[in-house]
Amino acid sequence: DVPDALPTRLGGRAAFLRVWHASCAEEKGMNTQTHLHRFRAFSMSLNIIRALKPLCGQVRRFDASLAKQLRTSASSVSLNLAESRGRVGKDRIHFFRIAAGSAEEVMGCLLVAEAWGHLGESDIAEIIEQVEHLVNMLRRLQRA
Repeated sequence: DVPDALPTRLGGRAAFLRVWHASCAEEKGMNTQTHLHRFRAFSMSLNIIRALKPLCGQVRRFDASLAKQLRTSASSVSLNLAESRGRVGKDRIHFFRIAAGSAEEVMGCLLVAEAWGHLGESDIAEIIEQVEHLVNMLRRLQRA
């Protein structure tokens, strides 16, 4: 988690997010609503990663490959949102699509882990809801 790893002298994760938020707002051609949704999407993606940590550990005990795919797809959501920051137009929308696809993969991994019995339905219900919300947000960003 890069923001948590920032040195204290830089103000930590909260300062990183404020700087990231401010730099997004300065991007040419980006309206306020799009900026706020994207910032929320990035922040939400990091919160999803934090929520997935214990579930990944649980899945890893039974299926290391599935746990790795879950980690990779969750990371891909945040990384593609971060990369979209420096893009414009259709190029930016492309990164939103990739992030949404990776979020769908996160849900798929969780459902596969539940189907195999590695996780219980109650273990994944809340995180699935959060990921669905993020996917819906990313779909709206693609149309913005």
